Amino acid sequence: MGDILRQQGYFLSYMGGASTQFAGKGNFYRSHGFHKVQGLEELQDKQIDSAYQSSWGIYDDELFEFAREELAALQQKDSPFGLFLLTLDTHHPRGHLSKSCQGLKYPHQDNPVLDAVHCADRILATFIRDIQRQGLTDNTLIVLGSDHLAMKNTAYDQLQQGQRKNLLVMFPPGAESGMRIPTSASTPAIGAT
Repeated sequence: MGDILRQQGYFLSYMGGASTQFAGKGNFYRSHGFHKVQGLEELQDKQIDSAYQSSWGIYDDELFEFAREELAALQQKDSPFGLFLLTLDTHHPRGHLSKSCQGLKYPHQDNPVLDAVHCADRILATFIRDIQRQGLTDNTLIVLGSDHLAMKNTAYDQLQQGQRKNLLVMFPPGAESGMRIPTSASTPAIGAT
């Protein structure tokens, strides 16, 4: 996807809280059309408190603050752009609760990974609303997708009781809400979609 978008004139930026060395993702993005690749090593220089990290890296509340800055810079470019984010707070086995969500609890449960999911949902919703308020949704496609099903975590038994599938939600330009695509597909179909 990065190769195709770059050929179409897009400036591509990746931001994730974990190290870009993990699973070779930094090399992957750099060799597939991305102009800017920022992970833990690059982003921790922007942190006010470098100790504010989970065992995986930068918490999502701070990652999205950095993403707001990146989005503002990308808007100043004379070319179309793609901003790709990879979040960490919902990572198994217990999740990692951003400090902006301290005291936030998943309703009617006492489960740390569900608290982290509840927090991540709030952080992401706020980010999307900010994009909408800025008027970017007139010409911007927002895509939300899971990279894999939840692994063994503190809510795993509950998850096993329901139907499990990866998530793909798109907010097409001009849409007030996301569009759910109920078609069965695999992860490689996302690019074509």
